[in-house]
Parts: sequence; C-alpha cells; structure tokens
Amino acid sequence: MIKRCNLFGNENIGVFGWSCDDYCLVGSGIEKKNRLILEEILKVPIYEVNISQAKIVHTLSIGNKKGILAPRTIRDDELDILKKICGVATRIPHELTAIGNHILCNDNGAIFNPEYNSTIRKIIEDTLDIEAVPYNILKNEPGLVGTHAICNNKGVLIHSEADEEKLKEVSDILKVKADFGTLNLGYYPGAGGIVNSNGGVVGNETTGPEIMHLGITLGLND
Repeated sequence: MIKRCNLFGNENIGVFGWSCDDYCLVGSGIEKKNRLILEEILKVPIYEVNISQAKIVHTLSIGNKKGILAPRTIRDDELDILKKICGVATRIPHELTAIGNHILCNDNGAIFNPEYNSTIRKIIEDTLDIEAVPYNILKNEPGLVGTHAICNNKGVLIHSEADEEKLKEVSDILKVKADFGTLNLGYYPGAGGIVNSNGGVVGNETTGPEIMHLGITLGLND
C-alpha cells in the first residue's frame, strides 16, 4: 500500500526519513497523524531522531537491516541512539556529509558516489554487510545516487533521464527489478518518498499514475 503525506509541511518527505524492513528513521517532531501513517504503511517501528542536530535524517544518513551510516558531523549521543536502534552505526569520515544523497542501498547491495575512496567503500560494505559499487546514475549530476533513485528489496525507481544501461546495471547491483519514474511530479525519486518492502509513503504532490507506477516497480501493489 502507498499513501500520501507531507512532513514538516514539505512534500519532499524523503529528505526527512528512510526505512528498511526492520525500522524507520525520521526527523524528530513529526505530527502524530503522520507518524501513524508511517506506522500503518511501513509496518515497522518508527524512530524519531536527529542527525547532526538536524531533522533531514535521510539527507544525512542511510542504512539497511544490518547497519546505519552517518556523517562525520554526527554527535556522539546521536550515534549511540542509532546503535541502540540497529546495533551497528558507523561514521563516514569524509567531507561529503550528505550520506543519503551519495549512497543508495537495500539489503542486497549498494551504489555510492565515486568520490568516496576505498577506505569509505570498506566502511560501507562492513557496516551494511553487502557489496558496494562506485557509481553515477547521471553524468551531469555525478554522485547523487541517493536522490536519483528510491529502492526497497523488491525494486528500484530511477531518475527518468537515466539510460537503459544504467537501469540494468543498478538492477543487477541491487538485485531487484528496475524502472524509470518520478515522484511529486519531479525528477528526484529519493526525495519524494519513504519506502520499504511493506509499503510506501510519498509526498502530497505525487500523482495517481506516479503512485501506481511506484507500486508496480517496488512490488507494493500486492
């Protein structure tokens, strides 16, 4: 099932949270009605947190059922909270602190901004317990793989300006089916929704056809 809602008055709800099949992280202070929507649709525990004292949780972190990746700027107390949620949470020691913009992952694999070096690659792989591949989805916006796509363990929806070769490669790395698409009538699927294998929540500007296509691609219409 997929439902619409805005978070903090913004349709780009994917900036404020992300989910895997075991838990969901979202910026602290969301309205109760929206928390209930997330609980209903994603069917996992919802944790309201801050990353580097900010509510833009998906911009600044990403993870899967095995672990969470956070920026070097995260406070020690915030990192401790993430470790209590998932068990494993690791800082990325790099100046590219918008982790969620630069890494796309599920429980099967990950792609990441090629500006991250081999040391960062090992941190990603060890924390998430998956293979990680340096990758660009769009040549004119290199590295922003976390905004150019949205995925779960069933599928991945990719920026509509990517090409067929990229579609196949991302599908192979994440080990899921893939298709092009948009959310919120925009080009950045990663900013438009919060999804896992149980369901999805998307911004209020997302159209009916966009919701239907997301559901088909990510296997959420079952």
